[in-house]
Amino acid sequence: MFDINILTVIASESYEQFAKQLQNEISELVNSRPMLITSTLFIDHVFETAEGTKVKITVDTARKIYNKLIRQDYINDDGRLTETYHEAKRNDNLQLGDEFQPILSGIVQALDNVFDPKKINPDDSRKPKEANFDEEKFKKAQFQELWKRINVKTYYKVDFETAELIGKAINAIDKHLSVTEIRMVVEEGVMEEVWDKEQLEAGTAMKQTKAKTYNVRETIGTGVKYDLIGRLVMETGLTRRTLVAILKGIRPETFYQFRMNPEEFIRKTANIINDEKAMAVVQKICYERTGNTYDVDIFTESTIRGKVGINAIESTKSLYDLVVVDSEGVEKKFAEALKAQENVAVYTKLPKGFYINTPMGHYNPDWAIAFNEGTVKHIYFIAETKGNEWQRSQLRGAEDAKLECAARHFEAISQGGNIVYGVVKDYKTLYDKVMK
Repeated sequence: MFDINILTVIASESYEQFAKQLQNEISELVNSRPMLITSTLFIDHVFETAEGTKVKITVDTARKIYNKLIRQDYINDDGRLTETYHEAKRNDNLQLGDEFQPILSGIVQALDNVFDPKKINPDDSRKPKEANFDEEKFKKAQFQELWKRINVKTYYKVDFETAELIGKAINAIDKHLSVTEIRMVVEEGVMEEVWDKEQLEAGTAMKQTKAKTYNVRETIGTGVKYDLIGRLVMETGLTRRTLVAILKGIRPETFYQFRMNPEEFIRKTANIINDEKAMAVVQKICYERTGNTYDVDIFTESTIRGKVGINAIESTKSLYDLVVVDSEGVEKKFAEALKAQENVAVYTKLPKGFYINTPMGHYNPDWAIAFNEGTVKHIYFIAETKGNEWQRSQLRGAEDAKLECAARHFEAISQGGNIVYGVVKDYKTLYDKVMK
């Protein structure tokens, strides 16, 4: 009998997310390797003897090899290799009889291909790779033409009525603020022995055993003090006087929600105020050139890492040999499309150091793309990838306001429309815009 070691993991995410991710990672590690040893493991293999004779394993021969392994106590009843096998292998003393000894090395190789949970390497074999900046691509004529058009810094000017913002913020908070009472949900699950890869892919290898909800007020004290106004100043950039006027103006029952969940109250109130501020300022904002430009060092000053096949793809058209994306859905598909399109000359995921100042904070566009001349109407394009359509005439919230600010920034630095900015959800959307 073997002792069973139980690993208890306290995850920093929901049970559902943790269980799904864990099973996906194990499934990737296991790949398509067989999970158990059966006679079918050897069928149709071609093993070679020391003399060079090739032996193809039939169904009958495979069954005999399997039975021999059992008799030698090399396989247990669960179809796993035993310690007897591993010890004999370490001592170069595996014995399969005269019939199978000549093809022993081939049999061992087949057995080694069986997934052994005891041998999982804690380090993922698909370690994050570092993206390398390709200076030669940066020097390409197409990218240099693009770069000199976009590496222009700007500043913005804006004027709005504070009283109008206060009124709109009060109405929006009273209408939309909904704070949930703090509760804690503890979910427990167990993953015992995994019999096949399909269990992992289907997400059934890990079973939830129980869940319980606790009222946090019963388990923690309420002595934490909050600087409500100070926190909102930090989150919104507005003055204390303006924020006091907003909080004094909301209904008492709305303000009472602060006692239910202070952190959520602050976060959601700040978001609502920022959305209203964004809508107020974006209508009257304008950008002008500062006379300064971005330095090429922004492409190399920080390290970029990603996992190929997960959140990164290799590319010969990008400024980096590895394109690391923020999302495995829209961005990754977009990057793969850019890599494949013949009319794309060079492109890059713009580094964090390339940003536009907005009243809502820094905005970092996603992509800079240069097309081959003569293939599209607009050769130089700055793209933001989003999963849904974006309409400049229907702005909602701070994020939409940032996009509008970006559009006005590029309009201010573009000379005769030689650089185009747009929000796209896929390559088809991009192509439609560069052809207009």
